[in-house]
Amino acid sequence: MKRHILLFAIPILIAVGALVAYLAYERQLAKDPVEWSGTVEARTVSVGSRVGGRVKEVLVREGDRVKAGQALVVLEPGDLQAQFAQAQGQQAQMTANLDKVLVRGPSARQQEIVAARARLQENEITLEKATTDLARTKRLVDAGASTPTDLENAEVAVRSARAQRDAQQATLEQLLRGTPQDVRADQAQVEAAQGRLAQIQTQLAELTIRAPRDAEVETLDLRPGDLLAPDAVAAKLLEPDQLYVRIYVPETQLGYVHPRQEVPLYVDSFPGRAFKAVVEFVNSEGEYTPRNLQTFDERANQVFATRLRIESGADALRAGMAAFVRVNR
Repeated sequence: MKRHILLFAIPILIAVGALVAYLAYERQLAKDPVEWSGTVEARTVSVGSRVGGRVKEVLVREGDRVKAGQALVVLEPGDLQAQFAQAQGQQAQMTANLDKVLVRGPSARQQEIVAARARLQENEITLEKATTDLARTKRLVDAGASTPTDLENAEVAVRSARAQRDAQQATLEQLLRGTPQDVRADQAQVEAAQGRLAQIQTQLAELTIRAPRDAEVETLDLRPGDLLAPDAVAAKLLEPDQLYVRIYVPETQLGYVHPRQEVPLYVDSFPGRAFKAVVEFVNSEGEYTPRNLQTFDERANQVFATRLRIESGADALRAGMAAFVRVNR
C-alpha cells in the first residue's frame, strides 16, 4: 500500500518541483534587464563629379582620413579648357559691343559721334545764317526793297535749316545712348556669354573631386586612366564622428524605450565598458509583421527599428562593431 502511494506521489512531487522552478525562473527573468542587439554604423557620403571624365590622379587611398575640401580624385580636362578660352573670347566680344552702344572707352562709335557733332554744328550755323537772312529780308520787304517772294524763300530756308538741325541732334543723341533695343540686345548677349563662362568654370571645378567634410575613405576603387561617368560615385566616405546604432525592439518590450532616453551601450571589444547613447527615434511602423498577431509569441515577432546616437567614446568605436543595449525593466 505504501509502495503504491509512493509511486503515485513521486510524479506529483516532480511536477510540483518543476512548476516551482519554472515560476522562479519566470520571476527572475522578469527582474533581468531587457537586451537588444545591433551594429555600430556611421553616416556615409557618396562623392563624385557631375561632368565625369578620365581619371588623371588618385590622391588618397581607402582608410585615409581626409579634411573638408581636400582633393581626392582629379579628372582630365579634355576640351573644357578650350571651351573656356572660347567663352572668354565671346564674353569680351559681347562686352565690347555693349560698350560701343553705351560709349564706354575708345571705339569706332566715338568717331561717329565726333563726326555727328561736327555736322550738328554746321547745321546750327546754317540755321543761324538762315535766321539772320530772314530778319534782313523782312526789313527789306518793309522798306520796299524786296519782294514778298524773297520773304517766303527766306522763311522756307529757316524751316529747312531747323529741320536739318533737329534731325542731326536726334542722330547724335542716338549715337550717345544707343536705342533701347540695341542696349537690351547687347546686354542679353553679354549675360548669355557670362552664363556660359560660369558654366564652364563650374565644370572645370568639378574635375577635382573633394571631401565635403572631415571623413575617412571607406571605398575608392579608381586608378589613373579609368573612365568615370557623370554623377557616378567615385568614393564613399565615412563620418567617424557621426556614429549611431540601429536596434530592433520587439513590440512586447516597446514600453522600455522612448526618444531622448539615455541608455548604456556595450561592445565585445571593450568588455564591461558602458558607452553613453541616446535614443534618437523609434520607428512608428513595425517590421517583419505576421499577417495575424493573435498570440503573445506572434506579437513578439513584430519589431520596431530604433536609432541610438552615440554620445561618448565614439573615438574608440568603429563602424561594423556588434553592439547591444541593456535596459532595466
